Amino acid sequence: MLQYIHENINNTKDKVTKSNFEANYFSKRELQILGLVCKQMTAKDIADKLFLSPRTVEGHRNNLLLKTDSKNIAGLVIYALKNKLIDFENDININ
Repeated sequence: MLQYIHENINNTKDKVTKSNFEANYFSKRELQILGLVCKQMTAKDIADKLFLSPRTVEGHRNNLLLKTDSKNIAGLVIYALKNKLIDFENDININ
């Protein structure tokens, strides 16, 4: 898994995505959910925290996958780190 992340962070053939140019490409809710996904929260945990249904969270997560052209959650995390959408040191507590 770490090798996959390392290879994708250092990939020089990155696609340019709209998020690099448009400030409103991601909704506020999508960014909230992205941050919580990066904290390893499940759809149910995120739903409880944000007072949403798990199905709604899954919908936002799927939108994030499409918008970032990611194939899985690891790809979302890589995208968030590469594009500085989350602050790894301050937003994520790994104990």
